[in-house]
Amino acid sequence: PLVVSALLMTLGLSIKSAQFPFHAWLPDAHASATTASSAILSGLVLKGYLVLLLKLILRVFGPALIVSTYMDDLLFLLGLTGMLFASVAALRQEEVKRMIAYSSSAQISYIFLALGLGSEAGWTAACYQILAHAMTKSMIFVGAGEMIRASGGHYWGELRGAARLAPLGGAAFTVGGLSLCGLPLLAGFSAKYALSVAALSAQCPDIRLVAVGTNSVAAQAMHKAGAQRAATGENAVVVNCRNADIIVGPIGIVIADALLGEITPAMATAVCQSSATRVLIPVNHCENYIVGVPDQPIGSLVSAAVQKVKSLCVGEGC
Repeated sequence: PLVVSALLMTLGLSIKSAQFPFHAWLPDAHASATTASSAILSGLVLKGYLVLLLKLILRVFGPALIVSTYMDDLLFLLGLTGMLFASVAALRQEEVKRMIAYSSSAQISYIFLALGLGSEAGWTAACYQILAHAMTKSMIFVGAGEMIRASGGHYWGELRGAARLAPLGGAAFTVGGLSLCGLPLLAGFSAKYALSVAALSAQCPDIRLVAVGTNSVAAQAMHKAGAQRAATGENAVVVNCRNADIIVGPIGIVIADALLGEITPAMATAVCQSSATRVLIPVNHCENYIVGVPDQPIGSLVSAAVQKVKSLCVGEGC
């Protein structure tokens, strides 16, 4: 009975949180709702069901039951499938709010993917993603609503010049979108980095992760996400690059003055001169563009980086 209860409650909460493949109601709900209603629905209502699911896993059913009944594998599969399907569906939408709604379903899938890892680091990453998405998606809906009000159109083609008519709405939409893309220094980056660290820890439990951030906020977020140790600052980057076996980060870490000036020449030199293997994520930001590489969501790029690190660890016996 306990297993059946767990399955049924997980199914019900998946429907209420608009997780793939039970997400069909969400785009229609957002398309017909007011801006305030959409912001509250995406930022608070959907997240309430996810928090309840997390509390059920940790305090009621227990992680052991979830793993023994392969429910963690089910959550992982739903999350992975939802990320891909909802992201593609969002790209095909012409109406603004429907596109944002499908994007919400894709971002919620990241949370299910983190829960499916079945580890403390995965649950931490899920909490980060819940907080990051709650804040950024509400901001996106408010920004989009302001631009819709200023332009009078609900489709992308009708929003031309809307950011000039509603500069605050355009700024909110842009910053929120960049956060969901995983731009460093924004909330979405910390959440997706936490997810990548959790995935790596789950597959390579013997690996030692050292989080080195250019600022204390980033280093603290990576440490809470599952890294064993954390440090911040230029000297920390220089020292840890000497002893690292693998260095993972956006391609900006090898370019002086990249990432809005946070990468100093000494940091870039330390990364480049290190004997470690470098796994660089091709993120096109801060006037640095990588040609010949197709644009992909930051989640896909991070997943590819994690897979590469896993293959390197297996080859080197980590």
